[in-house]
Formats: sequence, structure tokens, C-alpha cells
Amino acid sequence: MTVYHQLDRYEEAKAVAENVIARGNDGPMLRWHLLATAYAQADLEAASKQIEWFTGKPDEYRALASQSVEARTRGELRKSRELLQRAANLARLRNLPEVADGFLKPDAGGEALIGNCGPSRKTGAVSSSRFEDHTDYPVQDTSDAVFALCGNPALAARAEELNKECVGSIYKNPAQVPLTRAAVQLGLGYPEKAMELLQSVTPYESAHPMSNYIRGLAFLRLKKGDEAAAEFQKILDHRGANWGPLYPLSYVGVARGAALAGDTDRARKGYENFFALWRDADPDVPILIQARQESARLSRLVSTPSR
Repeated sequence: MTVYHQLDRYEEAKAVAENVIARGNDGPMLRWHLLATAYAQADLEAASKQIEWFTGKPDEYRALASQSVEARTRGELRKSRELLQRAANLARLRNLPEVADGFLKPDAGGEALIGNCGPSRKTGAVSSSRFEDHTDYPVQDTSDAVFALCGNPALAARAEELNKECVGSIYKNPAQVPLTRAAVQLGLGYPEKAMELLQSVTPYESAHPMSNYIRGLAFLRLKKGDEAAAEFQKILDHRGANWGPLYPLSYVGVARGAALAGDTDRARKGYENFFALWRDADPDVPILIQARQESARLSRLVSTPSR
């Protein structure tokens, strides 16, 4: 089911799940996957059915955590935090204190993505949770955004500590260390070095969409608009695999790249798509404020007659 989901073959994914359920093998992980598919399809009715299934069951906290990720994906940060608090409360009731504590850890990466570097100013705010909690949806791992968007020497040192943990982890892979180092170089102001480090990640980028995001940011810093837009578009082209916090923000990346390249129509469409996904977002989110300002400037540029 997961493979079909990540290939955007939602109907086939759901058919597999329905077949499993029909055989009497229903369970929380299956329902969690169905909830993820519903969110990727923006099917609120299907999502509601899965949330209802979880209600009152021991794993209800999983559904609340998924709802929290969906709220964050759509820029509803206050709602996301409230849902995580509810998930933590339920986890404690189930005698799962470590799960509860995990829900309430500062999300420095997620905050960095939306333009808030405050939570990452303390080196310890960047956790190594990605090496502890394996996920089928790697786009939800936004840890490297801290290094790319809020980089400083202290964070660079913390990144190397995490790299050591990654090498010794059962989830070690050939992409994570160069990806993290590329993020650090970008954060320290060296986009060319970041691009160089990301070359070795290219064969694995479908499993590490953050590599496309960071490469896109590097191209923006280098004023290469077409190349930047192409990297963000790679994320948007695979909604099933990449639905999560990176997805709507990639529309902003496409818009910024297109604007640099002088493609005002594509830039305007990118902002419109972002605003549509974030129509219920908290109004004070930094990247939303920036995107509105950029979109307004673009509109004024287009409407101003050339002399």
C-alpha cells in the first residue's frame, strides 16, 4: 500500500487496504496509511472516516499526531500544537511517556522552514529523532532545514554530532551525512559548497526530498531562477510521496525561482497555489507574510506599464 501511495496511485493503495480489511486483518497501522492517503488526496470525507475509526481506541494518539502534521502542512500552526498536546495527553494515559515527550519536543526544523529561527538558537534544540523514529514518509523529516535556514557555527558543530549518530545508526544511509553537511554550508553562506556536497545525494533524492529543497534554496541564493524552480518542482511532482510540510512551501520556491527567471505567469501561479493550500493558515506565519509581499510586488510589476 505504501508503495502505491508514494507513486500517487491512490486508488490502488486503497484497494490493497480494503482487501486486507476484508480478510479480517484490520489495524491501526493500516488505518494510519489510509489517513495519510486521504490527506494526500485532500479527501476530507475519507480522512474523517479514518479519524472516527481511531476514536476511543488505544492508538488514537496516532491519528491526532497525523492531524497535527496535516494542520502544520496547511499553515495552521496553533491547531497543530493543540492536536499534538492532545496526542501527548492520550499517550501518557496509555503509559507511553516517551511517545508523549516526543510529541512535545520543539520542532526546530519545522519552524525554520516557515521563517522562525528562534527555536534553533540553542544548539540542543536540534534533536536526533530522525535516527530514532523510522517513518515511511521522509518528507516529514525537516531537521536539516534548521542547518540550511538558520545556520551558524554552533549549529554546524551540532550537525557533526548528529552525523556521528547517523553513521552508527541502524538507519544509516549514504545520503544523510552529505545532505546535512550541504545544509550546514548553505546556512553558513556557501551555496556553491552546498551544491557540491549534494552531488552525491542525487541518486537517493527521491527518498530525501529535503535535498531538492536545499538545492533549490542554493540556486535561489545563486540567482539561478530556472534551476531553482526545477528543484522545487521535483517535490511537487510527487504529491503522494512528498505530502507534508515541504509540499506547499515548494510552491513558494517555484514562484521565487520563476520570478528570478522573469517568468511572471509561473511565479504568480506558484503563489496562488500556495495561498490556496494555506487559505486557513495562521496570518502571522513569517513565510506567509513574505509570500504575500512578494506576490503583491509581482502584481505591481506586471500592472506597471513599461516606458
